[in-house]
Amino acid sequence: MQLVVVESPAKARTIEKYLGKDYKVLASYGHVRDLPPKDGSVRPDEDFAMDWETYRDKVGRVKEIADAARQADRLILATDPDREGEAISWHVMDLLAKRKALPKEVERVTFNAITKDAVTEAMAHPRQLDTDLIDAYLARRALDYLFGFTLSPVLWRKLPGAKSAGRVQSVALRLIVDREREIEAFKAQEYWSVVARMQHDGTEFDARLVTFDGQKLERLSIGDAGTAEKAKAAVEAGRFTVEGVETRPLKRNPAPPFTTSTLQQEAARKLGYSASHTMRLAQNLYEAGAITYMRTDGVQMDGSAISACRRAVAERFDGHYLPEKPRIYQTKAKNAQEAHEAIRPTDFHRTHAGSGDEGKLYDLIFKRAMASQMAAASLERTTVTLRDPTGRHELRASGQVVRFPGFLAVYEEGRDQKGEDDDEDGLLPVMRQGDSPAKLGVEAAQHFTQPPPRYSEASLVKRMEELGIGRPSTYASTIQVLKDRAYVRTEKNRFFAEDSGRLLTAFLERFFQRYVGYDFTAEMEDELDEVSGGRAQWKAVLGAFWRDFKPKSDEVMERKPSEVTEVLDEFLSDYLFPPGADGGDPRQCPKCVAEGREGGRLSLRGGKFGAFIACSNYPECAFRRKFGQPGEDGADDNESIGSDPESGLPVTRRTGRFGPYIQLGEGKEAKRASIPKDIPELDLEWAIKLLSLPREVGTHPESGKPITASIGRYGPYLAHDGKYARLQSTAEVFETGMNAAVVKLAEAAAGGGRPQRGSREPLKVLGLHPRTELELKLMEGRYGPYITDGTTNATLPKGLEKDALTLEEAAQLIDARAAAAPAKGKKKAKAPARKTAAKKPAAKKKVAAKK
Repeated sequence: MQLVVVESPAKARTIEKYLGKDYKVLASYGHVRDLPPKDGSVRPDEDFAMDWETYRDKVGRVKEIADAARQADRLILATDPDREGEAISWHVMDLLAKRKALPKEVERVTFNAITKDAVTEAMAHPRQLDTDLIDAYLARRALDYLFGFTLSPVLWRKLPGAKSAGRVQSVALRLIVDREREIEAFKAQEYWSVVARMQHDGTEFDARLVTFDGQKLERLSIGDAGTAEKAKAAVEAGRFTVEGVETRPLKRNPAPPFTTSTLQQEAARKLGYSASHTMRLAQNLYEAGAITYMRTDGVQMDGSAISACRRAVAERFDGHYLPEKPRIYQTKAKNAQEAHEAIRPTDFHRTHAGSGDEGKLYDLIFKRAMASQMAAASLERTTVTLRDPTGRHELRASGQVVRFPGFLAVYEEGRDQKGEDDDEDGLLPVMRQGDSPAKLGVEAAQHFTQPPPRYSEASLVKRMEELGIGRPSTYASTIQVLKDRAYVRTEKNRFFAEDSGRLLTAFLERFFQRYVGYDFTAEMEDELDEVSGGRAQWKAVLGAFWRDFKPKSDEVMERKPSEVTEVLDEFLSDYLFPPGADGGDPRQCPKCVAEGREGGRLSLRGGKFGAFIACSNYPECAFRRKFGQPGEDGADDNESIGSDPESGLPVTRRTGRFGPYIQLGEGKEAKRASIPKDIPELDLEWAIKLLSLPREVGTHPESGKPITASIGRYGPYLAHDGKYARLQSTAEVFETGMNAAVVKLAEAAAGGGRPQRGSREPLKVLGLHPRTELELKLMEGRYGPYITDGTTNATLPKGLEKDALTLEEAAQLIDARAAAAPAKGKKKAKAPARKTAAKKPAAKKKVAAKK
């Protein structure tokens, strides 16, 4: 019997169909072990010795593989064809060797597509494990561990509110923060354009003023309304004739097939998918045998795939759409060893695969790959110059038409930003020198220069790739960590830096500047690629990093938190205390000024719940402001929403230690209500409704007692006579009627008879555990929040906020709790026996004494 080990059960099922009865295929379900999440798992002082721990949920899986391996004549490791796949194979082989279950013959096979031909071909050409790729995995894993486990404790002690930092994650965050700074520093500049609407032979077109009063106009040349009106008047008064017509043919070649990075970018632009969602869908398509391996830097298709693609093009289109020779694309991957074939369909006659989002992504991959082997598009750009009799004013009209679509008949690559040439698409009427088109009207339009756009997922991935930060296979998880830890937020598919992300970046730039530098991170990636290419020793790379990083982290750890805050106060001075419009001192405390106190100065302070701005006259002056610029949403003490129509009291939006809330009135008598996250837009109407809670739904028909609807710590709920039922949204609090309320309460009571508080429902569903594929939920327990996967519960440690908990952190907590469970279980099992044995003799002595 021959044992084949893969990492995915779906992959196992697919390839098992292609192998004979002599083969048994088992799945490891991803990685089987990892570095324990505790200090000392990597020991630099012991030549970077590393401890590995089998995941608790994989113990049974490893035993199953070991039992099968003992019966096998040959072990075939067939995990994915990349560094992580090589690492999984190495872990499996090492565990089997330690269990003395390793067959005499052990071989490694890889295939870029899960098809019968690809699997059969791979089985016929096995190889040994690639030690260079394994070394590269060890180097990356140790490096990320040392970076995170060394830096995170520094953050927790010196920067309250910070959660963690990562080697690539922190640099990606800096990109977003740097773009935010560019936008804030940007000064808009006014400019005007003058455009004439013209007509010739019944066709209308626009002509832009490009020369005025003998001066050639640049984009910003007309900077005020007065000059624009003069230019408009000159165009209106002039009679313009065609001075010249230039027609220039253009060709556009298709883009190459997708790499991991370009697939993430295009799926974000055209389908609105996040990078992580795109990779999940691509993984499913790969395991189903529909596409080739989706983690790749390569842009080339193999020869048989190119031939199949060209045949498919010939079948669907006429001969003009097929170039004479196949198109050959060159990879830009820095490490050729990891540059696999591009992402493409495994069968170009398969036009559909899957349904829903999977089907849409496959359609994108199919069309991009087919277009890559099609003929170039032929276009024609026409530029017409029109001049007035004085020769001092000149208009220009441009148009572009597609003469032959070529690959555009199938696919056109998306763009993040609209280009200047986009307005030139369209057909101009046929004009010749001396023609005088009719002038229908002239418009002078005001414009302002725009700041650089905030990053979308597509443009962020593109920028990270350009700078060499991380690798495409890690972009999805890196971006997701930034979202999960609330360092950034997304609005309309654009990234905004949160205050916590901005503060963390400032800390790292000031105290660990080298390690968040774009060049340093890119150079580190190059060094790791040198390891995977066999050109560098992995321990030498780690040693060079550790020699500088450890002393730097020790130096920062020795600083007092107040010293750190003082440095950050100065570093962030321009952001936290921008000059006011009145020219006054931005650090002067407004409350001290209002109350006649002297010497009140604002500065950055650190507290249990993060950084804030406070007055130097504390405790006499209790002024404080959220970290951020004055006037930002949530940064001021309060924001007026309006007045209560009944009482006339002011309604304000405020931010407290537990988040945003609304307040009616002032002082101790003021009424407050938290702002739920599912309210689309907080206005006065919503504020009054929230402040009016709890709402009485009616009287229960059986008990005669009131049913109320409100919002509590765990969300919206119904209450009746000590019983509770959860509601799904804030809207239901105000919309649920008597009949629905009675039914919901009855259903909740049937769930166990206990009060149905929100704690019986998860506070948050975090997602699937990356190894066990069990659903991880955040729950509220009697003694605080905890994580559960249905079998193991793990309490959240102090200092880790439940609202900021990520899937990765939850998985680590479950793994650590599961690993510790067996030992604790044994101790508890022995305890009753000892107590029973100790009590019996004592009881006998007591009876004897009474007698």
